[in-house]
Order: sequence, then structure tokens, then C-alpha cells
Amino acid sequence: YRMRHLPLLHAAGAIPDANKVELNLRGMDGKERTVTLTTDMTQPNIWNTKPNPPEWVNLPQTLGTPVPLYLKNPSANYWFEYLPDNKTVYFGFNSVRNDEKESLAAFSARLFKFVNENAVEKLVIDMRWNNGGNTFLLTPLVQGLIKTDKINKRGKLFVIIGRRTFSAAQNASTFFERYTNAMFVGEPTGASPNFVGEEDPFVLPYSKIAANVSHLYWQSAFPQDGRIWIAPQIYLPPTFEAYRTNRDAALEAILIYKEKTN
Repeated sequence: YRMRHLPLLHAAGAIPDANKVELNLRGMDGKERTVTLTTDMTQPNIWNTKPNPPEWVNLPQTLGTPVPLYLKNPSANYWFEYLPDNKTVYFGFNSVRNDEKESLAAFSARLFKFVNENAVEKLVIDMRWNNGGNTFLLTPLVQGLIKTDKINKRGKLFVIIGRRTFSAAQNASTFFERYTNAMFVGEPTGASPNFVGEEDPFVLPYSKIAANVSHLYWQSAFPQDGRIWIAPQIYLPPTFEAYRTNRDAALEAILIYKEKTN
């Protein structure tokens, strides 16, 4: 994400001008061209846009085929959809923050009620867009997973993680790993199981530069856990080939997965 910040690239010596960058691009037709992009301080923080600012048009929307579920409602804090052909509930968990219309606790209760009352064989929790929020909101969700014997089993409960699974979403991943039988799919998370989080914004007195510092240590895993991330059992990182064909390799692998039995 930092490679999108031209002043940082300039400071690192990667580009000669902090105000613009030239990119050599190859289109899907194989033709190459050079594009010059300029710095625009009015643009939103890319980190907080999922997957891009709303006024932008992204490639999957232009292909004429349904976009994958992970691109369907990326700005919603949480939502779920039942896939009847696969008897699977897909749960898009994009933010650990209460929605104005339904708290995470209320949503969790509704989710588990649906799972228990319908023909559900798998639950998929997709946290690829989830860059955090409030860890203290996670308790009803984690406890609900623990108590729902129907899907709290290996081969039935899946969590899709990725480089943007961060902060409170990292804590969620650690809790799922520690307290449930979830299998992880995708790519490693964006933080370590034990990490320093939260933020305390401040302004430097002389330069007046706004900054913030993380100040709260989250020990969500065991004290001896020195991993730099949670790695998936099924490694399926995003690829441009999948992106340009509106496919989701991680979800596809989950839908066909069958646990081996003795």
C-alpha cells in the first residue's frame, strides 16, 4: 500500500520526482504503454477504500459476468448469503465495527440462528477486506462459533484471510485459530498473533505534522507465539488472472473441499 504514496517512493530513492511517477503497463491485449500518474493529496486514503474509491470503475465490473462474492459488498461491515447448491453460508466480515442498523452481536445471533435452522454444511468467514475495528465486539461471534457444533468442525468452518486482515481482524483470526476448529485459506494475515495496536494521534509541536503511535499490546495468542502472521492451511493468494476473469480461487477451493475420513 505504501508504494502508492509517491513522496515515500521518492524518499526511498525509487523515483526521481515526488510529484509524479511513470509506469510501464501491459494491457490484456499484450500491448505496452507508459502512463504518468501525479500526486493528488485530495484522493482518499487507499487503505480505507474497499477495493477502491466508489467513483472508480474496477475491472471485474466491466466483464459482463457476476463479480465474486468478496467484491459484492466490500463496504458493508458484515453480511451473509446462503449458497443453496453448496449448502454453504458465505459470511463477508469486512469490519469489526457495529453497523448503524444492526450491531455485530445482533448480526451474530441472526447468523447462527440461520445456520442452525437451515441445511448448512459449511460456514465461510471472509476477512480479506477486514482491517480491524473494536476487538471487544468479537465476543458474541467467537462464542457463537464455539457453541455451534453443527459447523465448528474441521472441514466445515473456514476463514479466508489475507494481507489486509489486520488489527482487530487479526485478533479475530487468532481467536478463531485458538478456540475453534476453523481452517484458514488464502494468504498470511497482515499482522502477528501478538501485536501492538490501537492508536494515539498527535501533532508534532514544531513541524505540525500529524502522526499517531500504537500503544496497546494485544497478547491474543500464547506468550511464546513469535509468528509474524497466521499462515493459511490452504495457500491461495490473489492473482491477476483470477481477478480479470471474475474468479475466487479461495472460495472455489473451500466449496469443493472434503475432509478425509479414516
